[in-house]
Amino acid sequence: MHKELKAPGRAWPVCAPDQESMTYLVALQLKGFTAIVADSRVSWTRENVIQGEDGSLKNGVLFPGCIFGITGDAKEARNFAITFKETITPDAPVGETWERFQKYCREYHYSQSAEFQVVLSSRADGNPRLYVLVSNAGLTELGSPDKPGVHTFGSGKQLLDLIVTRKFLPKLANMHGMMTNTNGWSEEKANSVLPFFICLWLSELSLSFESALLEEHGVGGIFHFVGQGKASERRQTPALYIMCGVDETKKRIWAWIYRVAAVEDGIFVARNDPPEGDKRQTNEQIVYFDSASRLDIQTFSEDDLRVLVARELRNQPFFTFMGVGSAQQEHRRHVAYMYKPDGKQSDLFDKEGYFLPDIHHLIEFHVKGAPDDLDWQKTNREERLKFE
Repeated sequence: MHKELKAPGRAWPVCAPDQESMTYLVALQLKGFTAIVADSRVSWTRENVIQGEDGSLKNGVLFPGCIFGITGDAKEARNFAITFKETITPDAPVGETWERFQKYCREYHYSQSAEFQVVLSSRADGNPRLYVLVSNAGLTELGSPDKPGVHTFGSGKQLLDLIVTRKFLPKLANMHGMMTNTNGWSEEKANSVLPFFICLWLSELSLSFESALLEEHGVGGIFHFVGQGKASERRQTPALYIMCGVDETKKRIWAWIYRVAAVEDGIFVARNDPPEGDKRQTNEQIVYFDSASRLDIQTFSEDDLRVLVARELRNQPFFTFMGVGSAQQEHRRHVAYMYKPDGKQSDLFDKEGYFLPDIHHLIEFHVKGAPDDLDWQKTNREERLKFE
């Protein structure tokens, strides 16, 4: 069952029976580290028309030692995951549970009319390895844990694969080299940060002017990831994505700000939109949950979940990764980011919630090519951040 937590008093919607997890998954294999990136759009087809809304959780931790992402028929994939999770012994060795899961994949009674795929990463042998389960076809390994690789799945492949391979991967390689050679980071640290860039660049498409095209392919919403190392797995640490738009006539930069954090095996997303005309700045906070990721999620009341989420957010950094994106293709020229394991709101914003001068400069660097005399002084209130 899928739940989302929004404004007070709003009920959690249950996924429609004909819902499909039309999606885009990116599975990343690096040395000693894997990640599964997913979008967050719920899509379904009615009368041959794709419909949907943002608010779906398609990846997570299947059991200790294994992470997953799903695509295809969401109902069948969810049932597949939940049925196995209900049999797990929490303290069982990772290798033992993985062997049981392989047997489960072989013996499961798959629907002949509802196909799905489950992308997996297991550290049963000590090194994270990627696999894919195709319903009615079985479980196969993807590539080698010793060789970096990227694998994509879902309804967005035809639209996004070329962008990922021709644009994102070369930039990703350059970022890895810069972080290890110039910044002096360890390979382990650099590898753990790379999925944030994939999420940033894909969200740059799904949250801006290309969103309508992606939604036609059942892809949309914020992208987020779950990662796995040699000893553990977890959802991503908190991230802040700043999506900018440049009005060259008025010489202004507009900013749409998204904060993403893992909470109670779900994903928290806070969105801050700039004002448009007479419309005031809007702020929205939402949490996505799914029982395929957390079995007991249906046992919590909305009030209980609010308390748990608020407490967990207080105990996390405000951000660990901050990245700048652009709503306009012509301004996607430079990579601008900040990484701090214990990033605070005061590292980015002043007490009134406005960008600090250093962040202004970082954003201007990203959109280089825009007018040099952009008037931040007149427009800074339009980039104000509020988390209440």
